[in-house]
Amino acid sequence: MQRATIHLVLVLLALAMNLLAQAGPADPVRVLIGFRQLPGPAEIALVRAAGGTPIHTYWLVPSIAARVPQAAVQGLRNNPLVTHVDIDAIVQEVDQELDNTWGVKRIGSGVVHGNGNLGTGVKVCVIDSGIDYTHSEFAGRYMGGYNFVAGTSDPFDDRGHGTHVSGTVLAARNSAGVVGVAPEAQLLAYKILDQNGQGYVSDAIAALQSCIQAGGQVTNSSFGTSSDPGSDIRQAYDNAELAGLVNVAAAGNQSSFFRTCNAISFPARYSSVIAVTATDTSNAIASFSCRGPEAELAAPGVNINSTVPTGSCANCASSGYRTLSGTSMASPHVAGVAALVIAAGIADTNSNGRISDEVRARLQSTATDLGAAGRDSLYGYGLVNAELAAPSAPPAPPAAPTGLSASAASSSEIDLVWNDNSGNETGFKIERCTGAGCANFAEIATVGAGVTSYRNSGLSASTAYSYIVRAFNSGGTSEAAGPASATTLAEPLPSAPASLAASAVSSSQINLSWTNTSSNATGIEIERCPGSPCTAGYAKIADAGGTATSYSDQGLSANTAYTYRVRAYNAGGASGYSDSASATTLAAGSIQLSATGYKVQGLQKADLSWSGATSASVEVKRNGAVIATVTNTGAYTDHINRRGSGTYTYQVCEAGTSACSNQVTVTF
Repeated sequence: MQRATIHLVLVLLALAMNLLAQAGPADPVRVLIGFRQLPGPAEIALVRAAGGTPIHTYWLVPSIAARVPQAAVQGLRNNPLVTHVDIDAIVQEVDQELDNTWGVKRIGSGVVHGNGNLGTGVKVCVIDSGIDYTHSEFAGRYMGGYNFVAGTSDPFDDRGHGTHVSGTVLAARNSAGVVGVAPEAQLLAYKILDQNGQGYVSDAIAALQSCIQAGGQVTNSSFGTSSDPGSDIRQAYDNAELAGLVNVAAAGNQSSFFRTCNAISFPARYSSVIAVTATDTSNAIASFSCRGPEAELAAPGVNINSTVPTGSCANCASSGYRTLSGTSMASPHVAGVAALVIAAGIADTNSNGRISDEVRARLQSTATDLGAAGRDSLYGYGLVNAELAAPSAPPAPPAAPTGLSASAASSSEIDLVWNDNSGNETGFKIERCTGAGCANFAEIATVGAGVTSYRNSGLSASTAYSYIVRAFNSGGTSEAAGPASATTLAEPLPSAPASLAASAVSSSQINLSWTNTSSNATGIEIERCPGSPCTAGYAKIADAGGTATSYSDQGLSANTAYTYRVRAYNAGGASGYSDSASATTLAAGSIQLSATGYKVQGLQKADLSWSGATSASVEVKRNGAVIATVTNTGAYTDHINRRGSGTYTYQVCEAGTSACSNQVTVTF
């Protein structure tokens, strides 16, 4: 099998600063903008006002990732609402069944598997280059993810690095290929590294948020940088740990024959992250591995055989397996053992509402001491030891929950409540089918231990649903509570549109506009009546989308009055009608006017163009007053030369007459 070494070649923050220096004033650069509070509409508007485009708006840290013009960076830094503006640092990858994976065997995972602990149901978030979820080793284990590089829900791996890392964590125990440390854990794959192994700190923060939202319990970060990428990502990992995540990261690979790397890379260097160095088959520190006082654990990282895609990429192989080396390969061994510890069951001994600190302490206290006695800068507390960290047989299956009830909360939501009768569950599985008395239940969600309620959202209105709930742990799944049924409420009627206005723009067209006051409309019905007022009765002429606020009625008769009304509708029915609005099409052959507003160096301008005027000169009116009498060329530019906002209504008339065009409004 081909061997390769993945080096933790992390692009320095200085590289990003150099790119900033090379950028022109208008060239966009990626930055992380910190605020004094969690960002909302005002902070987003501030970024946009600076010419920026938000990429991520975070709730894990009070920051926004954005692309902004280089010339706007200093202005943002000077804003009193902003605490800092950091360059969005570029990071890069760090780079027989049990007998085919010597590292998994070396740390004692095989013994733990023999005791029945396979890490069942523990959610591990691999933040890397994605995953080849079609690989046979991940069947039933891949639970979803996101591609932050492409902005899609498909995190397929076009590099191979993330698939290799994921295989070490949880490749199947199926008597073929390789086996992972926790082969029945669940994988959430978040792609932040591209096909060249590079990505952005801002995407790593977004991946941590997604992991928390998806119920992740362990993260693996086999990427980083040798320079501190800023306070935002440090705070993100700190807050992720407080949210209950066990964070594991590669220590870095900068050591060589000529130079020893004595500084752990970021994010592994952060106190909220377990920094993992790499060892070889002799339990010696790998020649390439970084080391330093933040080193916490060591794990096998030399010649590690694991899964890769079979296609064409940097680390792909036709067999689907490949041997690679790096602290990237060491880190997932520790992430997998963390999953085994969680699956074995561990108590929240300090009653702080999370077990991430207890898991971390267990990994430290059970590690096999290597090198100098006690914790040292090469191996930390020592080689991670799955056999000691997760020694017990799986617990007995939990007792079944009881008292399941279901009640409709809205037209799209049903609330479930049940009684927890077990003290050893990992969580609860919620299953649903459509209809009262149905039997084809399918799992729709899991919730954590001790949780006794769930809101099922995104349902259809006026529809019956049935539910059952089961407790589970690594020892099995309980009998079901339920079934319990409920019917969602009818869809509430949308509110009526308001402020309907009609204006003639030609001899055959009238434009309508209105205010959409509803948040649940699926469409807008437009009705028309000949004459003003309406005496002949309204008839529907068109439907517009549920969020529409305008419509152009065309093909009308010249110099004719029409009256309109509109109403919103959805599956529950239709709203009341708006007020009516009338307009009369222009006479045939009349002057047709159009206008476009714009700014030059902040000063307002308006370009007018018209047709149909027959006199040698025309009068140009703004807001009802003549501002110019000009030769009838069909075009005129109004140099308003004001700054800020404003609304202006224009009309062009035959000079000295009342024969005028339609009115056109320009808004700045």
